[in-house]
Amino acid sequence: MWNELHDKLQSFNAVVPTVAVHSNGRPVKLPWGTSKLKRLKVKKDKAWSDFDKNPTLINFNNAIDREELYDQEHIRLRMNYEKKITSNLKTNCKSFYSYLRNNREAKTCIRNLDKGDGSRSTNPKESAEILASA
Repeated sequence: MWNELHDKLQSFNAVVPTVAVHSNGRPVKLPWGTSKLKRLKVKKDKAWSDFDKNPTLINFNNAIDREELYDQEHIRLRMNYEKKITSNLKTNCKSFYSYLRNNREAKTCIRNLDKGDGSRSTNPKESAEILASA
């Protein structure tokens, strides 16, 4: 019984698309985001796009290098932001607890699913019925 349920849930994970929930449909701006980080992200995305168009070892190595640079800068900026809000905890606890609350909650929802006849579900109730019948 448990194995059957587990297998069914695993099959859902492979098929069900998820999307991050944003306020008012806009992407959430990272509090530690800078223009340098944005430029590194654009360069990283372009390098992977170049690799997708022309999959050579040189393009792959370039994309990996760009991704490592972006990840290092992202981690450095995030750590600096976390140090800043923890050092100001006594004077400004609101930003600290806001940061904790925003990172604690899982914020994903299920997109519209295919019904099987070519149409898509329009509300969560239909999505639930599609998942239950699968």
